[in-house]
Amino acid sequence: MEAIVTEILTGTDKASHSYLSCALVVVAVMVSQVVFAADAHRLELKDFPELVGASELTQASDVAISPDGNWVAYIVSSTTFITRETHQRLFVQPFDGGEAIQIGPQDADNSSPSWSPDSRKLLSFSTSGGHSSATIWNVAEKTSRSLDFAVRPWPSPEWLPDSIRLLVALTPHEDPPVPSAGARTPAPLVFTGSDTNRRLEGGHYIGVFSTKKSTDSFDFAIVDVDTGKAKTIATNIDPNFHDYHLSPDGTKLAYSVDKGEFDYDANERVLHDINVVDLQSGSTSLVASDLLGSAFGFSAVWSHNNKMLAVIGGTMQDDTSSPPFGSSFYRPGHCYVIDTQRPGVVRPIGPRSLSRFAHPTWNDDDSSIFTITSPDQVGVPQKIIKLNLATGAAQIVASLPAPYDTSIIDGQSPSRNEIYVTGYSYGGETGQLFAFNLRSQRFIPVAQGNYAIGSLSASGAGTHFAYVAVDSTDPGNVWISERGTGKARQLTHFDLSQAQREKIGVRKSVSWEVNGRTLYGTIWLPTNYREGQRFPTIVEVYPGDQGSGMKHYFDGDPLSGDFSWQAFSANGYAVFWPDFPLRIGDGPHEIAAQILPGIDKIVAMGVADPNALGVFGRSHGGYSTYSLIAETQRFKAAIASSGYSNLFTTDGELEDNSSAYCLGLDENVNEGVSPWQDRDLYIKNSPYFKFDKVTTPVLIQYGETDGALAYSSREAFVALRRLGKTVTNLGYPGEGHSVQKPENQVDFTNRALEWFDQYLKPSQ
Repeated sequence: MEAIVTEILTGTDKASHSYLSCALVVVAVMVSQVVFAADAHRLELKDFPELVGASELTQASDVAISPDGNWVAYIVSSTTFITRETHQRLFVQPFDGGEAIQIGPQDADNSSPSWSPDSRKLLSFSTSGGHSSATIWNVAEKTSRSLDFAVRPWPSPEWLPDSIRLLVALTPHEDPPVPSAGARTPAPLVFTGSDTNRRLEGGHYIGVFSTKKSTDSFDFAIVDVDTGKAKTIATNIDPNFHDYHLSPDGTKLAYSVDKGEFDYDANERVLHDINVVDLQSGSTSLVASDLLGSAFGFSAVWSHNNKMLAVIGGTMQDDTSSPPFGSSFYRPGHCYVIDTQRPGVVRPIGPRSLSRFAHPTWNDDDSSIFTITSPDQVGVPQKIIKLNLATGAAQIVASLPAPYDTSIIDGQSPSRNEIYVTGYSYGGETGQLFAFNLRSQRFIPVAQGNYAIGSLSASGAGTHFAYVAVDSTDPGNVWISERGTGKARQLTHFDLSQAQREKIGVRKSVSWEVNGRTLYGTIWLPTNYREGQRFPTIVEVYPGDQGSGMKHYFDGDPLSGDFSWQAFSANGYAVFWPDFPLRIGDGPHEIAAQILPGIDKIVAMGVADPNALGVFGRSHGGYSTYSLIAETQRFKAAIASSGYSNLFTTDGELEDNSSAYCLGLDENVNEGVSPWQDRDLYIKNSPYFKFDKVTTPVLIQYGETDGALAYSSREAFVALRRLGKTVTNLGYPGEGHSVQKPENQVDFTNRALEWFDQYLKPSQ
């Protein structure tokens, strides 16, 4: 076997080999307690394209329809599997049909198409050799030209209403010099109990302590695309900037900044300030401070009168609305109304159960705000909710029409007083695009298909729509729809061949009952599936996930994740993704109660072999894997990737930048209390303390640079080895929270296959 830089320890290895892993330059391969089955067909990198019947993948993304509805712009990405090289090309195509036109430099990667309000110009970015430039395409002349500025692709530029000027982020011409550490010994990490900011210590420069990284700061400027002149309006924008929002009249700019680079208060909650810049004078006002948010920023929208901001932020620590465990998408939010003319006046409004990822929408007279509730319960439809600005009252005005149970607000049309909603059935069968009229408060179907809908773009009048449709056998194509026709039409055709479809296999929706509630999931049948035959089955778990959504997830890139699930399908495995809703304070017992009935269902279907069940989970899924094998003996093998098992350990994790991310996760999301408030809960919900009951062989994988989770993975290995369990430690130096290097992905795929083959296919 070719040597790789990997630390491998098994439960029989009693000697200390930590010196080897610390060096990160040698291979520690010990005699395993388990002898892997000999496999003459061990996969190499060159074999992976054959798993999907192709050497590269082409798919569409980043759709932008012109405001007049006449043109559709989109990005076409081509990825070569073995080299992992990706090339992104920009095309524009007439909505009514016609030849696609490629624009932008041919030898560069293109991204982020954005139309001017008058539909006469298209802005895009081109990146080549590490340098980015902005390109303007003129519709009438069919010509392109580059702007002579060091424009950053993020944050994305935004057109002003006059269609002549752009608000852009410019890299400063001269950055302040960054002190060099040189050859001197790094200063020690020194914190006090009151330190929540990074800082310089002892006069030494330590990059991770700097709250202001000069190379990350930027200037806001307004560029006239006709003359090429730029006017700087704000300088040295904080590098902890997240996103910005331009007022409808183009005179004000609001942006949020987290307080220090991923800085937290004592409870490890991410706090944000919101600033407003007057584009005429360049003056900046702090209009809201210490709003609870997330590392993803805010969904903020200006009122039509350009005076107020509606922001969906986080809820405070004492909120008991019980978001599901471990998934930031499902944590509920709270609406705040900010009066930008009276800095500091911030008014919370409505319930603390709003979707954090649905943009709030003002009605036409700014008297009400519309948004949707958080999908905090699987099978319970999200609601369109109306917040009355005068009274603060919240009114549920509509639910998605059956069978669409979950939704995301994807955009709005002020001229029609509408918002656009993509809905998905929890069974995973269909996706639907709706327009919701704020006056009539009714849904209007726009497009429907047996696919997931993403990257939605609507014309200014809300008459023409373009989006990307994705399915398990469709990597992503642009579809278009016109209001009133009720039909959608495929614009691009990056379709798979029949041979590729057969190699990728079939996915089916599954449903089951848990305490009177219907849960859903997706089972991926192996390539060699025959009805009536049972197959070894691997259950992938991640709390908060909707496994039903995997029905339309495209997995045709054999090396897009830590390892290749496609290799398992090709080797006769079924893969099961269950819905996995949990609440604050839920632990191993509740995890098993959610997952096991779903397994019973796929066994009853005649697909899963009850004597050949495996489980895999990464990150929070690794925690769930430890929980399941501590609660049940039904699994014959398990892989816990970058997981944790001891909540006391994660709660005390300290990063080099002084933050304690896991403490915030435990105390504000997972458990809802600190270990001093409820010590018994932390013990109860730590599978570590039930490891003596484990009978399932476990492969523990992690990246050596994954901080607390690398330590937690080793901690779990030591405990299981101490208890005499069958366990192997697999650490990849140079890898973090996920496996990124192709050679390591190939190695992990082979080791995972060998591990499950050993226990789920013993006769082979």
